[in-house]
Amino acid sequence: MITLQALNQNSNPIYECHVLSENWHFVVLENNEYCISDAFRATQDDVFTIFKKLRKIKEYMLKMTQ
Repeated sequence: MITLQALNQNSNPIYECHVLSENWHFVVLENNEYCISDAFRATQDDVFTIFKKLRKIKEYMLKMTQ
């Protein structure tokens, strides 16, 4: 993420999603600070929250590219 931030040379935050088995973690890197979400389990009702977060990230990305 830090390499991507340096290559892009802009101030937009970097969003990532890490998936390990049924556990999903969302990561945001902004400037030199990052935040990692608690695990969301895709095998439980968290799947709806995962879907909402992915849609929100898509919305942010579309705004940044306009």
